[in-house]
Amino acid sequence: MRPRVSLLALLGASVACNSAVLTGEPSPLIPPRLPPPVTVAVEPFFDSSQWKTETQLQEVTVLPPPGMSVGMGAGYPGYYGSPYGPYGAYPTDVTVSTTVSVKSVFNRVDVLAAEQAQVIAAVAQMRPAWTVRSTGSLQTLSGPVHLVRVVVGESTVVSSDRTYKTVAFGFGIIIWPLLLLQIGGIDETQVVYGLMDLYTADSSQLRSRLLRYPTQPDFAVDTRGLPTVPQPFGLEVSYNEGVASSSQAHDATLIKGFVQRLSVAIVALVEGVPAGTPPSTPPR
Repeated sequence: MRPRVSLLALLGASVACNSAVLTGEPSPLIPPRLPPPVTVAVEPFFDSSQWKTETQLQEVTVLPPPGMSVGMGAGYPGYYGSPYGPYGAYPTDVTVSTTVSVKSVFNRVDVLAAEQAQVIAAVAQMRPAWTVRSTGSLQTLSGPVHLVRVVVGESTVVSSDRTYKTVAFGFGIIIWPLLLLQIGGIDETQVVYGLMDLYTADSSQLRSRLLRYPTQPDFAVDTRGLPTVPQPFGLEVSYNEGVASSSQAHDATLIKGFVQRLSVAIVALVEGVPAGTPPSTPPR
């Protein structure tokens, strides 16, 4: 009987580490509507989200004070309340709690740059007849250009079974059958809110409006006075992952799903495809 229990535990632990994979219905394909040539410039992404505070636990090693030798711990004169502390002369691992300000995975400076590059590649793949570039190429492009601005806002989890499956996995270490509850992994959906703006102008007009921000990888464009087609968005990213999957794989999957959805939304905006009902206002 014992080998069966061990096999179940091994299976449960293995499934718990499964990396995140995207789920849900794929974005609909959009038939081409604009005759070539079509030139699209995607501006570096802007961020409109708020900083959030979170508590992080970190294990650190406490070293004894200089000059304190092994054996000068408990029992050493003046030990309690002394600068030697309760850990004596031995290195000790302790857990430290710190409160830090963080951005959502979609809104970090390096991720915004990666999202822009991935979106340009994805739009070019969906529309191989288009010329799709970042704004730096406006210095060499000619003719009319569709300039796309993307502002990434707040994101929120709208559905998740993470809590009870994580609890089931934790108690499953003692009560083996509970491991079966997390075999299917965690199913979760996030919605990323934001705004797209479409500007159509001659490249020479846009070229004279280039400007540079220190945190962005390429030129932004001064769009004051240019007519715009604004389109708010709320893009769903659904995924499945093991209860103990790595945070790096989790973040990479979320970014991949967001890029896929956003790329389709940009193509629809440039093509003039009706967006339907605007998404609800993101929570504050």
